[in-house]
Amino acid sequence: MIRVRTLCAAMIVWSLAMALTGNAGAADFLSGAAGAWTGSGTARASPDAAEEPLRCRIENTYDERTGRLSIEGRCAAPGRIIKIQGHIQAPQTDHIYSARWVNPQGVGSITMRGRADKDAIRFDYVTKDADSGERTKGIMVWHFKTDSLTIDNYIVSGGRAELIGNTQFSR
Repeated sequence: MIRVRTLCAAMIVWSLAMALTGNAGAADFLSGAAGAWTGSGTARASPDAAEEPLRCRIENTYDERTGRLSIEGRCAAPGRIIKIQGHIQAPQTDHIYSARWVNPQGVGSITMRGRADKDAIRFDYVTKDADSGERTKGIMVWHFKTDSLTIDNYIVSGGRAELIGNTQFSR
């Protein structure tokens, strides 16, 4: 359950930075992601777990002075609501996006780094299960068009990436 919350929230935090085409500058890219977004899809706690439906609403605010996109919202999965807060920082000189997601309900936080390539951005991250202490590597890939976005979320195990989440967003 913790892993589902962490992965769902991380998917949402990063999803909204990808609202414009990959040809835009980082500041334009993030400022274009400002506003209200809704999404739906599925998520699994692990590759062998059952899929759960997921619905999300997010409001993004862009600070032009700092180059930061702030994200706040919630996602609904069966039997629970997951609150989400986070931010995405525009690259400084290295073309790497950085971000941090914090679960206000105390489940945890994730720091991520990502790089754009044409119409997608790939983010790599590591989570740690609060109960078992187990570390899990993950990859999120955002495929975007002008006013829509698809996020694929993978767990990496034994050198193999397994799809565990897919969410589609629109304005």
